[in-house]
Amino acid sequence: MPKELINGIFALIIGSFLVVACYLWVDKPVAFWVAEHHLRDYRFLIWFTRIPEIFTAIACLLFPYLAVRFCYKKWGNPEKIILTIIGSLAIENFLHTPLKILFGRYWPATWINNNPSLLRDNVYGFNFFRYGSKYASFPSGHTGATVAVMAVIWIFFPRLRWLVVLVVTLVAIGLIGMNYHFVGDVIGGGLLGGLTAYYTAKISQIQPFQAKKVPATTTHTAPLVTRITE
Repeated sequence: MPKELINGIFALIIGSFLVVACYLWVDKPVAFWVAEHHLRDYRFLIWFTRIPEIFTAIACLLFPYLAVRFCYKKWGNPEKIILTIIGSLAIENFLHTPLKILFGRYWPATWINNNPSLLRDNVYGFNFFRYGSKYASFPSGHTGATVAVMAVIWIFFPRLRWLVVLVVTLVAIGLIGMNYHFVGDVIGGGLLGGLTAYYTAKISQIQPFQAKKVPATTTHTAPLVTRITE
């Protein structure tokens, strides 16, 4: 079995286990804790949730640039990586909508189109194959979009992995802190975005950037030894 397929299956198993564990023991306590401590009053958390929207806007601007540049000059690795990021983001956006319909999960709080929620209506769980914004909590599209972009950067730019961790963490804090999503929703979105980025990067066949090694300083000890022994 190909290594890439094994990696994907392993990620799905681990991610599914974490989502189920969160559903049973984590999601409800965290949602109630966030509500009791009024984290939604900290309005700066909203800005953390806007990060993936910024990614989408940048992608819309960069694609015409890539098209024009391709017409005048052959692409290099930077342009190919940008296209890989845009492709990963687009595929994630395409996939998360049918998955929301498949799982049909209630939201933790009421914040869109008077949706039923755990905090207001005491409803909790999945309603499989239910369409509409009322049942669209899982997986988190915002997390998926963030990870779809940042995971490509993780793969191609190992020295920027600290930035990847920071951005993904901020988005997760914002979504959970505003009770826009359960913890399990964020994990599910991250799993979708991560798998999308992984396979998109593999298909691109671009090698990660590596730090250039400084060549070892050559020494001239041999001639010195020769002169001493003469």
